[in-house]
Amino acid sequence: MWTGKKVEVYEVGLDIRDPKMNLVSEFPTDRAVNLWVHKDHVIICQDYGIIVTTLQGQVKQTISFAESEGALKGSNKNSNFLVAYTMNNYLRIYDL
Repeated sequence: MWTGKKVEVYEVGLDIRDPKMNLVSEFPTDRAVNLWVHKDHVIICQDYGIIVTTLQGQVKQTISFAESEGALKGSNKNSNFLVAYTMNNYLRIYDL
């Protein structure tokens, strides 16, 4: 779950007769535009970059955008690909 200020990661049980949700971790996030989960990582798209964390919130990688590219306007994830686009019409495609 994501509120825009906090990420909560839950483990969901697969037993239909006895569904369970257990909180695995929670961590703060600021200025997030979009948030994606890919395998065992959380991808946080912010104003001028992308932060890749573990499910516990430990930062694994930071990708910065140049100010000339403009602020991140949005992103989309499809399978193993992430597309990020900026206010100045720059497009970045990442193979996750």
